Amino acid sequence: MKQELLKTMSRALLLVCLVCSAASMSAEKVLIDGLYYTLSGNYGGATVEKPDSGLYVGDIDIPAEVTYNGVTRPVKAVGVSAFYNDSLLTSVTFHDNMKIIDISAFNRCTRLKRIDLPNTVTYVSDFAFTGCTSLETVTLSDQLITIGWSAFQNCTSLKSIDIPNSCQYMDQSAFQGCSSMTDLVIGNGLKIVKTKAFSGCSSLKNVTIGTGVTEFQTYAFDLCKTFKNVYISDVAKWCNIKFASILSNPLCYGSYLYINGEKVTDLEIPSTVTAIKDYAFTCCIFEGKLTIPSSVKSIGLCSFDLCTRMTEVEFSEGLQSIGEDAFYDCYQLREVTLPESLISMGKYAFYSCSSLTKLKIGNQLTSIPEDAFQWCQKLEDVQFGSSVKELGAGSFFGCSTLVVLNLPESLRKIGVSAFGQCARLETIHLPDSLLSIGGDAFGHCSAIYTIVLPPELKKIESNTFTCCSALTEIVIPDQVTSIGSQAFYNCVSLRSIKMSKSLKTIESSAFADCSSLTSVTIPDSVTSIGSGAFNRCNALREVKSLAITPPALSHQSCFVVYDQARLLVPQEALAAYSTAQYWNLFNKMVAIEQIGDADGNGEIGLADITALIDYLLNSDESAINLDAADCDGNGQLGIADLTMLIDYVLNGSWN
Repeated sequence: MKQELLKTMSRALLLVCLVCSAASMSAEKVLIDGLYYTLSGNYGGATVEKPDSGLYVGDIDIPAEVTYNGVTRPVKAVGVSAFYNDSLLTSVTFHDNMKIIDISAFNRCTRLKRIDLPNTVTYVSDFAFTGCTSLETVTLSDQLITIGWSAFQNCTSLKSIDIPNSCQYMDQSAFQGCSSMTDLVIGNGLKIVKTKAFSGCSSLKNVTIGTGVTEFQTYAFDLCKTFKNVYISDVAKWCNIKFASILSNPLCYGSYLYINGEKVTDLEIPSTVTAIKDYAFTCCIFEGKLTIPSSVKSIGLCSFDLCTRMTEVEFSEGLQSIGEDAFYDCYQLREVTLPESLISMGKYAFYSCSSLTKLKIGNQLTSIPEDAFQWCQKLEDVQFGSSVKELGAGSFFGCSTLVVLNLPESLRKIGVSAFGQCARLETIHLPDSLLSIGGDAFGHCSAIYTIVLPPELKKIESNTFTCCSALTEIVIPDQVTSIGSQAFYNCVSLRSIKMSKSLKTIESSAFADCSSLTSVTIPDSVTSIGSGAFNRCNALREVKSLAITPPALSHQSCFVVYDQARLLVPQEALAAYSTAQYWNLFNKMVAIEQIGDADGNGEIGLADITALIDYLLNSDESAINLDAADCDGNGQLGIADLTMLIDYVLNGSWN
């Protein structure tokens, strides 16, 4: 942007200097038949110049030659600003010998309606016809080589333009703001379509692109929102064009593509193509199959994004890479089989392909990049290749039709939100090879009811299983040292948690709103519990903490069931818990060793079973320790407590 500004300023300065120079040379001008000329100069003939005072008016006929003092000279140029701001000029006629239309020659000739340049003209300079707002028709010379910067900018009545095959260079903004232009033909000689060349041509519908074009620069077709048809003759050359951005491609607003006059329904890339460049077919409308031959090794950035009517794509073995956003929002695409040869794929590659139902991934691809298949809402069947080691952030986020997920044994990492909001996902196989699961990886997967975590997992990240409302139980692997904030937040069906033996920290709101949780055992390795860790777990009736030194509770909201739940701690730690901050809020605090000692004699055996049976039959509280007899911790004595007590006496452990 800065370079463009400097270039524009330098050109404007040059224009001012040239205008001033032309004025200072007024003494050299001669008047012949109503027009001023300089008779010698850079162009080897006479040049039409601006009058010393006043403006040209009406219809002007510039002759092929002029005679002065007996010497005849060809008229080869219209000089700098010769007709600048001649608002009363209505027409101009050129003849052979004319070669140059110089800087701002007809700038702001607002009544000029038609220009026919003779075939001798080779150069139309910067700003030559800028602001000719009534100009409707322009016929360019068949020998034209150069069109300058903003040469026809803001010719708002211009209907069409045919750039001849002879034209080799067209500077930026050449036809910018020609808002009535509907048809454009770019000849075979032009190689580079410069920045903003046709920006703001807001009525443009039909564009024919010559075979010589190799590059479209930034915003070449910006704000051309009425595009309908793009005509080309060589698909292989089109695949090789360098597009600076989406808005550089004339297909960008959703156009039909015609190849040699035939409308494309099935697009077959020629076997001579080895790479499809960035943005090549972005937004192209074709209503059938895309075939990629084995010669193609790479598909570039956004190359087929928003091809919203494409229904099928066939990849051939040989393809090695698919770029970012390559098939973004191709929402009619139904099945994708990635070839065995594929080794890399960019993020968002198949983002929001909302009709995609089946996906097969080849065996050489090691990483599924971030958001690659996000919002593929009808995806039901995913077959992973045997080499996939990483699933990137959001890679399958919002795939709400997935039910069963079998992840490959090669997998090492699942990224943040990889399967977030997969609302129908019920069953997941997580391989033992898995080392890390990112935050929110399975957040809002409301149909998951069971999941087995891999043994090598070291941490449960924040929000990993948040709002998994069907999840009923979880076993935390023994190598896990930390459970992140909101890791199991709002898992309203969660009833059973088995904590890791290595667990050190339970972070804030880790199990908040787990409203079905009735008991929890905190291992002796835990040193800290964050605020709200078990907040609003209103069904909790028993909290068992095995640590001798009470873990630090960061806030009173760690538990909110101090009045209804009993706290079980080691006998030797009773005093410590009774004075520890927030632990001392529990109304019932019982030594773990006392549980089952129904008769209170310090030992657990047949006498305790008898005491509990007597209580259940007679409701006599005088011979029983109610807290100790409540083996299941639900606050009531019943058959369940008796069953647990009998099992303990027989087997020596609590189940």
